Amino acid sequence: MVLWSVRIACQGVEQLSDASVDAMLEALAPYGPSLSVDPDEISIRFDVDAATRAEAAITGENLFRTVNTAYQITAIEIQTVEELEHDLGLSNTA
Repeated sequence: MVLWSVRIACQGVEQLSDASVDAMLEALAPYGPSLSVDPDEISIRFDVDAATRAEAAITGENLFRTVNTAYQITAIEIQTVEELEHDLGLSNTA
């Protein structure tokens, strides 16, 4: 198994409330979630164990859908946690 970082971006968040944000973060707490909110979009990132990138995408979407079915997913990005840490290291040196 590989540890993957899953980022899901969504639209349709006009009715996003503090309570729904708290519920998402609480439900995904075992997966180390982080959430960013813009006026038209939310982006949530969390980690999953999976054998392949495709399996990580499916697992990530299924986990997200258990938390919220109302939002329209506009993007799913998958990378290993190693790749994410590498990218973050590069951005911190630029």
